[in-house]
Amino acid sequence: MLLNAYPFICVIYLYIWRPLWAILNNYQLDGSIQIMRIIVTLSFLYIIVPITLVFSALPAFAQRITNADSLSKNSFSWNQEAKEFGFAHFDEVYRTRDVHRGKKVHKLPQGKSIPAFSKGGQKEKEPDAFMTEQKAAGILILQYGKIWLERYALGFSDAERWTSQSVVKSFVDGMRLSGSV
Repeated sequence: MLLNAYPFICVIYLYIWRPLWAILNNYQLDGSIQIMRIIVTLSFLYIIVPITLVFSALPAFAQRITNADSLSKNSFSWNQEAKEFGFAHFDEVYRTRDVHRGKKVHKLPQGKSIPAFSKGGQKEKEPDAFMTEQKAAGILILQYGKIWLERYALGFSDAERWTSQSVVKSFVDGMRLSGSV
């Protein structure tokens, strides 16, 4: 929020307040000039800076996305908030059809855990930090048809759906090559 206001505050300081201060400093400080300097300083500190901060904070007060109909059909134009909502509600944004699972569903077995990412491991918090930084809904590492690492973020768990778009092709192909499918 403050970062958005910083350039505007600098412009005001450099092009308005500072030159006005220099002009006032060139005069002898009689009573009226001293009062003028005080007014300029107070107006900068108590009027211009707070107004700038309020206007820079307005995007933070914007309404959250709660309806899939309000999203553009072009997901490439979505901002981060729209992506988080839109991908979680993809079936409401676009026409979709359910693909029912087969009669024989194979649960993937648990593989060896990755020691560095395990509890007490050297890089235990790295997957979570990566997901937070990248705004990822989850990470799944498979090897030889077994789950080595499975973590979720953004309020998701293994019970929720998240659109994967073309990632699922790579996922299924990898399982096919490993002999899991």
